[in-house]
Amino acid sequence: FMVQCADGHLFCKDCLKKYAQEQLFGQGKTSLVCINMTEKCEMTFPDDQLQAALPEKVFLKYQEAAARAAVEAAALADLVACPFCQFAAALPPEMKVFACPNPECKKESCRLCQKESHIPLRCEEVAEQEKDQKR
Repeated sequence: FMVQCADGHLFCKDCLKKYAQEQLFGQGKTSLVCINMTEKCEMTFPDDQLQAALPEKVFLKYQEAAARAAVEAAALADLVACPFCQFAAALPPEMKVFACPNPECKKESCRLCQKESHIPLRCEEVAEQEKDQKR
């Protein structure tokens, strides 16, 4: 089974899998550029090709890294990262609870204090309860 970069260079699934794991986990890269050795290709691999070739955990790691890079590059106020897994998604400023879209996380967190969602309590009330529990 073969995969191709956006410019059409073909690679075997195993080669792309090894390359992706080294780039994402070993070197902390946020994008996967073509690995063509005969000519310098700067194209990336389309998401559908990556999803078909990579194990689910590796593809999720790629999506998280790409989303984090997009947040940092754009510095948009409406892009929010989950405090539990760092998966990022757009969220309008009036929404105070972030429901993580990562299928392995799915936690709901408070946008203000970064803790698990505590509605209807305010952040200060939760902090006060935590202090009381420590006593």
